[in-house]
Amino acid sequence: MRFLFVISLFQFASTCQSQNISLKIPLFSLVDEISFPTIQSGIELKLSDRVSCYNEFGVKYRKSYYELADTSFVNPHGLKLKSEIRYYQKDNRGIYFALNGFYTKDHRNTEIGYYYSNDSSDYRIDDFNAIKTVRGFNLIVGKQKRTSKHFGFDFYAGLGVRLINIKNDNIEFRKGTDVFRGPIDLNISYMRNTMDAEGGNYVLPNFSLGVRLSYWRR
Repeated sequence: MRFLFVISLFQFASTCQSQNISLKIPLFSLVDEISFPTIQSGIELKLSDRVSCYNEFGVKYRKSYYELADTSFVNPHGLKLKSEIRYYQKDNRGIYFALNGFYTKDHRNTEIGYYYSNDSSDYRIDDFNAIKTVRGFNLIVGKQKRTSKHFGFDFYAGLGVRLINIKNDNIEFRKGTDVFRGPIDLNISYMRNTMDAEGGNYVLPNFSLGVRLSYWRR
């Protein structure tokens, strides 16, 4: 089922006789370990000579590299959605500017180490599950370049804001009483796990960067 939507998009693009639609595949979505790896694809629809709409969808197909918890409270799964309006400098090719909105939801198992009641002699490990929901938007600048009649690349970068909500369950760690055992140097795994354990809402900047493989029917 996770591959069904990708196959459907390829079939849709291959049978479409209009120059108004192109299929895109994000090249790094399969190895997005910081967020979560997804099978992902999107469709760009030309609305006018310089304006287009792009929509992208992805599903989580495996655990992230940072999901190391030895537990199975939940079956890891997730999704990513993105919708974007683009304005091209010239006829739907070359440099473009865009505004996009995105939504992600990730169900995962996680693990933290902590000192119970701030007692350095009582070290414990807690496995639990977390649900992380992210909403946000980006201002994007990109460049679409054809390398052949049917194929090309879509390069982009942008800045924006993300609104994060984290809920956890089956957790023994007590916020405000217990104390995290942190590494000597901060790392991605520690920051992810502590946010999962604390839960709550966060507002953070968002940086977007990537490249997509593009396919045109004509």
